[in-house]
Amino acid sequence: ERSGQIEYAAKLYREGKAWDDFIRLTLGQARTLLNQGRFKTLQEWIRSIPQELRENDPSLLYWLGTCQLPLNSEESIESFKKAFDLFQNQGNRTGSYRAWAGIVSTLSFEQSNWAQLAPWVEWLTEQIRINPHFPSPKIEAWVSVSLAGALLVLRPQHPELKNWVERSLELSRDLNDVNLKIRAHLTAIHWCHLFGDMARCSMI
Repeated sequence: ERSGQIEYAAKLYREGKAWDDFIRLTLGQARTLLNQGRFKTLQEWIRSIPQELRENDPSLLYWLGTCQLPLNSEESIESFKKAFDLFQNQGNRTGSYRAWAGIVSTLSFEQSNWAQLAPWVEWLTEQIRINPHFPSPKIEAWVSVSLAGALLVLRPQHPELKNWVERSLELSRDLNDVNLKIRAHLTAIHWCHLFGDMARCSMI
């Protein structure tokens, strides 16, 4: 593993049922695998972990939901929801926000599931009322982009929508996350076209 032979290390850990080491390796490589487009590989790794371990680890469930997204959105949402519940039980705000963003961004793209967005938007509204500060700028960026997209399809006349659209553009601009920047820009362009603000659209 230290020499960079990740695939070989993963094979050895699984064959030897060294699950703690395999879970550590999987979580450490999750982002890299996704950036390489290896969604099926990550999903296969996570699903090979015994169910009793997988279903009680919110980080594994979060990454499972992420790699399921382009393959099966319904399964992705269910994994994100399980991760959210576990993070909530642990009092893990960072994890809860990450799982929330996964749920909301997925539902926003699923036109048949828009009605399910409402309680998740309400949950976030209450969290911000209780504590308006986010664990990190990165978490705030994920939440802002997801919320802007949700409000656009659920409540396009929401008085705070414009602020969230602008906030998502500002925060995503400072992060090295191409996917997040694309989502922020698409939402902003959609908002501009919806309200006929072509001047603002040309500046995005």
